[in-house]
Amino acid sequence: MRTGGSLTATAVRAPLVGSLLDNAMPAMRHPAQALSSGAVRAYRFCMSAPANKPEDRYDALGETARRELDKARKDPRLERDRAVVADFWDAMDEAERVRKLAIRGAEAIRESDPIWAMAELAAGDIENDFPGLNAQGLIGMNSALDSMVDEFAPAMREILVKALVEQAFKKAAEQVPDAAADLDDEKRGALHEAFLKTVADLQPKLDRLLGSGAERYEKRLRGVGLGTAEDRPIPADLDKALTELGAIRDVLIHSASRIDTKALEQAPSLAERYRDGQLVRLTREDYRRYTAAIRCYGQDVAMRPMRSWPNVTDDDLPDLTAWRNWYVLGA
Repeated sequence: MRTGGSLTATAVRAPLVGSLLDNAMPAMRHPAQALSSGAVRAYRFCMSAPANKPEDRYDALGETARRELDKARKDPRLERDRAVVADFWDAMDEAERVRKLAIRGAEAIRESDPIWAMAELAAGDIENDFPGLNAQGLIGMNSALDSMVDEFAPAMREILVKALVEQAFKKAAEQVPDAAADLDDEKRGALHEAFLKTVADLQPKLDRLLGSGAERYEKRLRGVGLGTAEDRPIPADLDKALTELGAIRDVLIHSASRIDTKALEQAPSLAERYRDGQLVRLTREDYRRYTAAIRCYGQDVAMRPMRSWPNVTDDDLPDLTAWRNWYVLGA
């Protein structure tokens, strides 16, 4: 064994390092603080290094885990144009991933950072349930939902208008076949574009995203016939969660994270937990509840145009009454 320097991964195996830590420094809360950074790296290596090669470990993962790793390595949004629903889910995954890695990092720092103050810093955030990470994650996710609905409505209108124009041209060709046959490709294309623009211009202006709760989004969606169906009403507790989240998002961004009268008016249920001027501190349970609301509602919106498809049944749609179950593993 090499002496006079840091412990190295080639010289020390995990049981020996564990024995040294257990016996030489039993009174220290963070034993690794007395070791050099090289020794700490060696310890982590010994305790975690698997026998397989990286590519073998990747292949052994499930499809979802591999997809998550692929997204972390290269964001799929970099390789495509705007895709409203896919962008929403990629933004949700990114916010979840950043929070998850930060939590794991804090836990590792608390357990093994050689600098006592850093370990205590991590311990404080862990004991307080990561309020800052929860807030930042929810801000990003709430913005992703806003963006999806804001862009989803005009995108669906464009698809519907194109379908309407195609049907109109098809019927016209059946009614006046001789006139349709006289059009060459250039004239037919010009007429098609002019009619498409005319029909699009005749559509009423879509409502902006205003207000709170589900109604913030439903007003805009109703403008393209995609409001919630009568047989699939938004549950009151889901609407309550979306309403609270909107108010909390505003105070996090605009009021230095302190509840104000506007937030209490917008979401009266917040008065059960907060008073005017009180600092918002979001727990892991808050994070799970609000992210579940965003995920379930976002999926419901994305599935609405597909409900009339012959191969889609109501079993394929999210169970809105079970929206609380929509948080992800590790949230």
